[in-house]
Amino acid sequence: MYGDRFLSRVFVEGEIAEAQRRGMGGGGRGDGRGDGRGVGYLASCFAAKECVGKALGTGVRRLGAGARNAAVYWRDIESVRLSSGKPCVRLGGGARRIAMARAAGMGCVACAEMSTSDEGGLTQVIVVVHGVEEIGEGMIAV
Repeated sequence: MYGDRFLSRVFVEGEIAEAQRRGMGGGGRGDGRGDGRGVGYLASCFAAKECVGKALGTGVRRLGAGARNAAVYWRDIESVRLSSGKPCVRLGGGARRIAMARAAGMGCVACAEMSTSDEGGLTQVIVVVHGVEEIGEGMIAV
């Protein structure tokens, strides 16, 4: 019961569906199919959300009103894969507003890059949110 509430509070539907496809194991929400790596996938999604909060300098928490101090919620940050398979983050809500406002202040476009590694039960995620003059191939604007 609490696990389902946690999942729906922190992860967007696409992240939950991908974890289920990979197999949640251990009696989770998954249907048992997949390679059993669904929990590891959710761990990398959670780590990406934490990384974005740190990159934005806000953390994932509620702040004051306004574009500069918008609330950043867990579900504002989504782990996605490009058609090439490259992992990326998609920002929405307060996370997107903060990134766009900071980039606009520098005269550029906000972009988020992500790298993940899941080896031996350990998950590592690196996220860089930066400004670019133009979105290039393999990049995703926030």
